[in-house]
Amino acid sequence: MDLRISQICFGSPWPPRYGGAIRMSQLAKRLAELSELQLIVFPIERDRVDEVATREHLALGPAEVVVVDRRHESRAGKVIRYLRALRRGEAPASLQLGAGSRRQIEAAVSAWRPRIVLLEYSYLAALIPSLRERHPAARYVVDCHNVESSALQQFARAPLTRAQRIRYRIAATATAAAERRYLPLADALWACSEADRRQLRELTGPKVPIELVPNPLWPRAAATVSQPVPASAGLVGDFSYPPNRIAAEWLIDQLPRVAAAVSEPRLFLIGRHPSRKMRKAASGGGWVVVTGEVEDPAEWLARVQLVTIPLVQGGGTRLKILEAMSLGKAVLATPKAVEGLAFQDGVHLRISELEHFVDAWVELLDDVAARRKLEENAGAVSFAGLEAFQSSVRTAVDHAVGSGEG
Repeated sequence: MDLRISQICFGSPWPPRYGGAIRMSQLAKRLAELSELQLIVFPIERDRVDEVATREHLALGPAEVVVVDRRHESRAGKVIRYLRALRRGEAPASLQLGAGSRRQIEAAVSAWRPRIVLLEYSYLAALIPSLRERHPAARYVVDCHNVESSALQQFARAPLTRAQRIRYRIAATATAAAERRYLPLADALWACSEADRRQLRELTGPKVPIELVPNPLWPRAAATVSQPVPASAGLVGDFSYPPNRIAAEWLIDQLPRVAAAVSEPRLFLIGRHPSRKMRKAASGGGWVVVTGEVEDPAEWLARVQLVTIPLVQGGGTRLKILEAMSLGKAVLATPKAVEGLAFQDGVHLRISELEHFVDAWVELLDDVAARRKLEENAGAVSFAGLEAFQSSVRTAVDHAVGSGEG
């Protein structure tokens, strides 16, 4: 292939245990089909990057996989970088990138000499000046999973502690400043929804092209389970992410109302970093099951009759909905949860405001025919969603290459 692409991931794309990892992993698979790919992984939190498994599961073939070594970084250094970020008006998350990590990324990109550098998450846009100085011929594209400042502003208004809301308010202000500073330096931005594209346009002005690259909806075979657990609902997510934790705890609070209408309801909360309230609800061995981190959420989703997603904050498009639908699951979600998704209420999934959510939850557990209809229609749209994603990635890559030839 003549085209070389470096994809720099903020977090590991494999295993895809949260929405951002799902998007990054599917982009890596598609980019490996279109180009010679270099996958650079900057591990975050407790990421354990298995290079062999990543290459195998993402079908990367001869792609180069580079894992940034963060062992040289100290906790004290991270705190200092965070304080500097706030003082300089930069996104605090981007300051996880210490000087040693930046040098490793810059060296890997310089050695690969790609035509396109794809930076996953707007936080990594802060790398553009130093990367362009070393490799000016490349086209720099930022894949914006969310409008991060907007999401942080929503967290600042969420039902959290006062200290948490203050922290998110400060981070939102700094992140908005960073977005205005660094995103206009890109040669192109990728947005996953029209709503995000409009917000990004307000931040960057008219000069930077913004391509729509929707989140992938790809067909998957559901795990083999003889029968789902009766009267069961489930939610998948990384519960350190405030919207997911708030949604999970709200579902726990509503279970007594469901139990008043449905015998022995069960709630499966599937994913890493469960909160103290979630663990306490599961400790009695009653209605709530909290899995913690799992290798494949699909194995657990197969056990539930209904996927319940009562999100009231967040940005981008909701990959947890797309994953559940790709498994042929009936989904009940709030309007906020389906922003950016062109699905019809009552056809592909059920949409309900929070005040009517429990009634719809009970109705779908009781009405087998209505649930079956949603399951059949959800599975049918998976293939069209995959084709749309693949086509949009190819178009966005062609435009990025073409913009450098004028």
